[in-house]
Amino acid sequence: MLLTAVTAILIIFDCFHGSVWMLASPLGSDTIAGGRFYGLGNDYMGVLLAATVIATVFFIEKLKIKPLWKGLLGLFPLGLMTIAIGHPSFGADVGGLITSLVTMGLYFITISGTRFTWKRFILIGFAAVIGVLAVAELDALFSAAPSHAGKTINSLLTGGSTVFFSIVVTKLGILGSTIIHSSWSIILLIALLFILAARLKNPQLFEIISQENPVVYKTLRILSISTLIMFLVNDTGVIATAIILLYILALFGLIPAQKICADKDGKDIA
Repeated sequence: MLLTAVTAILIIFDCFHGSVWMLASPLGSDTIAGGRFYGLGNDYMGVLLAATVIATVFFIEKLKIKPLWKGLLGLFPLGLMTIAIGHPSFGADVGGLITSLVTMGLYFITISGTRFTWKRFILIGFAAVIGVLAVAELDALFSAAPSHAGKTINSLLTGGSTVFFSIVVTKLGILGSTIIHSSWSIILLIALLFILAARLKNPQLFEIISQENPVVYKTLRILSISTLIMFLVNDTGVIATAIILLYILALFGLIPAQKICADKDGKDIA
C-alpha cells in the first residue's frame, strides 16, 4: 500500500507540474521511436492506474465505515488520477481517460457492495464515453492550443464520417503495429500465460483468493476489467496493459503459495 501510494502521488504531482521527471526517465519520451514529449505516456499511465487502484483499495478497506462511504471516499484519489491522466493540460491521454472513468465506476460497484450486472457495466462505459467527448469538446472550444483530443473533435465536426472512419483505421493500424513490434508484447504474453497456467492448474483459484484475502480479490477484479478496457480503447494499449499485468502478478505474490496451489478445502493440487 505504501509503495503504490508513493508511486501514484509522485506521478500525479509530476503530471500537474509539466511531467518533467517522467519525460526524462527511461519510460518517458523517446526521440528515435517518436514517443510522447508532453503529458502522460502509456507507460506511466499504466503504472499510475495500477498503483492508484491498489493503494486506494488497500487503504479504504482498512477503514471501519460503511461500504457506501468506502466507495464514495475512494473516488477522491481515483478522481485525481483521472484528472492527471485525461485533462488536456496535464496527461492528455484520451484512451487512459476512458479507462480511468470506467475504473472509477468499477471501483464504486466493487467496494460499495453493489451487485455487478452487464447493464450497470454498459452504463459505466456509456458515461465514460460521454465524459471523454465532453472534455474533448471543451478543449476544442476554449483552448488556444487544443490537445490531440480537441483537434480530433474539430476534425470530426468538419470532416464527418469520413474522418471518423479514417481515425478508426489509423488507430487499429497503430494497435496492430504495436502488438507486433513492441517488446511489451512479450511481457504481456508471458504474464497472460502465467495467469492462465495458474487458472488451469486450479480452477478455484480466484474463489480461494476471495476467501484468503478479500482485499486482493477486489483489487484484482477492478484491475482485470480495467486492463481489458485499456487494451481495447487505446491505440498503444499493449504497453499499459502489460504494465498493469505486472502489478496483477505482484498481487498474486501476496497470497501464500500453499493457498494458491490448494483447492477451497485446503487439499494440495500443485
